[in-house]
Amino acid sequence: MTKYQQLAQDLKTSIADGRWGVGQLLPTESQLCLHYGVSRITVRAAISALSALGLVSKRPGVGTRVVRPASHQRFVHTSDSVESVLQFTEATRFELLQQGLVPGVDPSLVRPDCPSGQPRFWFQGLRCGVQSTLCVADFFVSPLHASLAEVLPGHQGSIVMLMQKLFNIELKEIEQTIEACAISASQAKMLQVRAGTPALVTRRWHRDARGHNLIASISTYPSDRYSYSILLRKNLPSEQDLPTS
Repeated sequence: MTKYQQLAQDLKTSIADGRWGVGQLLPTESQLCLHYGVSRITVRAAISALSALGLVSKRPGVGTRVVRPASHQRFVHTSDSVESVLQFTEATRFELLQQGLVPGVDPSLVRPDCPSGQPRFWFQGLRCGVQSTLCVADFFVSPLHASLAEVLPGHQGSIVMLMQKLFNIELKEIEQTIEACAISASQAKMLQVRAGTPALVTRRWHRDARGHNLIASISTYPSDRYSYSILLRKNLPSEQDLPTS
């Protein structure tokens, strides 16, 4: 667990225990930095995670106010690197539902490195958290990696990280898109929601150093079970870029 995740969890527990009630302001960023011995970036990332959970709201010049004492389980994914994209599933498990060889990948996943006409091995399952099912996920891999499905039932953590270990391959980049959709009738049964419920869909292409696609995936989350935030940092100029007097 990263520093900001540890801080977010501690603040969440304090809110649930009533240390800061609804309507009260949390300590300032400076106070939290001093109390926990962390950077301002860590504090801001933790507050963003709480905001994504709907527990707090932040207003410039006012502060961060508690707006709800507890939250439904929601998968909050904050990333700033390939590693963080892979690690965000560490606290979840995968329940395999279906698998088989298919003529090609889902049309929505077609890319030059993943042609639609190429046979792929497909498997589908549920990504589960501690309290609830978070999403239904479809994966497409080379038939050479079909044996991956044998170790997936109940697997906890990232599937692509497991794939790297099993087949001695190395991930170099991830392309991702996120969009809104309505949950289909078949997905609604698996996720135990009404058909047409708003959802977020993530599509990812995991590639090796040569740009070849290792695994393509589609994950569909009911909108109240998933939130995505990204932490962006401005590159500081190097010494040679600084103006000279």
